[in-house]
Amino acid sequence: MERRAFLGSMLATAILPWSVRAQGVPKAARIGWLTAQQASSLTPYLAAMRYRLSEIGYVEGRNLAIEYRYGDNVRERVPDLAAELVRLGVDLIVAQGAAVSVISRLGLTVPVVYVDRGAKSTPPMGLS
Repeated sequence: MERRAFLGSMLATAILPWSVRAQGVPKAARIGWLTAQQASSLTPYLAAMRYRLSEIGYVEGRNLAIEYRYGDNVRERVPDLAAELVRLGVDLIVAQGAAVSVISRLGLTVPVVYVDRGAKSTPPMGLS
């Protein structure tokens, strides 16, 4: 399975429990994206993630909100950025790259999915 498709599937599985209230009324899922990197270095990977999530019905701005936080290559910013996402009330945090080793030690009250973008590959058609 292609890594990006796998990532999208795993994120969708992780947010499904929060996407429906007890009475069955759909609620927008809210994800926090956290990385120690700069935004520009992850553009194709985020596009692929949004694309895969949209394939399974999660569309940013409709039933999905993503709060993006970037450390701009300063790992020391990760704890404060993670705390900010928790205060915002995200349902799930997706930690990427160098943020993974930092956030895994914080004992957050929000579920965290750890992502490593791994080997280079090409985004789906139209996303490069």
